[in-house]
Amino acid sequence: MDKDKRTKKGQVLNNSRKKATINASAKLREEKKDPPGTLYRCSNCGEFFKDQKNFYRSMSPLFAGNNGYFPVCKSCIKKYYDYLVEYFSGNEEKALDRMCSVMDLYYSDGLAVASKGSSTSIIQNRVASYISKTQMKQYSDKGTTYIDTIKDRVSTTINNLDDVEEVNESGEKVVSQRLIKQWGFGYEPEEYSFLDNHYKTLKTQISDDDPMQEIYIKDMCVTKVMQSRAQKANDADKYDKFQKSYQTTAKAANLKPVEKNNDFNNPDEAWGTYIGLIEQYSPSDLYQRPKLFVDIDSIKEYYERFIVRPFKNFFTGSREQDKEFNITLGDSND
Repeated sequence: MDKDKRTKKGQVLNNSRKKATINASAKLREEKKDPPGTLYRCSNCGEFFKDQKNFYRSMSPLFAGNNGYFPVCKSCIKKYYDYLVEYFSGNEEKALDRMCSVMDLYYSDGLAVASKGSSTSIIQNRVASYISKTQMKQYSDKGTTYIDTIKDRVSTTINNLDDVEEVNESGEKVVSQRLIKQWGFGYEPEEYSFLDNHYKTLKTQISDDDPMQEIYIKDMCVTKVMQSRAQKANDADKYDKFQKSYQTTAKAANLKPVEKNNDFNNPDEAWGTYIGLIEQYSPSDLYQRPKLFVDIDSIKEYYERFIVRPFKNFFTGSREQDKEFNITLGDSND
């Protein structure tokens, strides 16, 4: 049993054994009932239905008088969603966002990830999966209509995110307008923080005379966020896809090392620093100071001590000793 299942089991057992807290003001919602024989017509295709099971439920006040159902049938919604996916060149998240704005549904990236499913599952209708999850408490508590989505994007409340937050007129901490302007809407606060920090890291590695590098590193930042989302959704295929995309863009960006004032001739400098420079920027034979990395892992020295020296003694009869393990005896008789 994995950690997630153990946590859920513990929560269930804890709730079932806990003393119930009664809310006497709770009321059962009474829904309007239409007279028997009422027909319900899809406002898109015009087809009549005997009941509303062919329509999606809605929590929007705009459709309260329609028994809380969206007036377009499920089949037409699916067709419209497929059209939107094609319109947005295969971007399902953009299509979902547009669908939510039309249906006055709450949109969030968390819901979009939850409706996607794993890479091994097959979801015939992602809209149906998404709408069903909007009814779940953990999401309906955050929002029910598209107005809640707009609130999220304009004043996303965050805590303890350095260089990401600012205070609005109400005194709340929200994502800074600088970041929203730079990266657009649709990211979680933690993702804005990651985008900002990763951008600053990559920014130090580009030259000022190549404007294309700026575009590349922004693409790399967004790709990293998409890769993180794929990891959370357990979508291995998308994770690998974004990883390859990141590597390809990084290669196209041709990032260069930044000159530092480190004393590279200092023998006490950690060898991991040298290896890190090679891995991050370029192979040692292409680096501008190639002699800096000559035999950095002492392979040449090892070869001479433990291969060349023993074979030389064997074939020539010499008695050359290893310089480290050779013990020279003194004149003492001890």
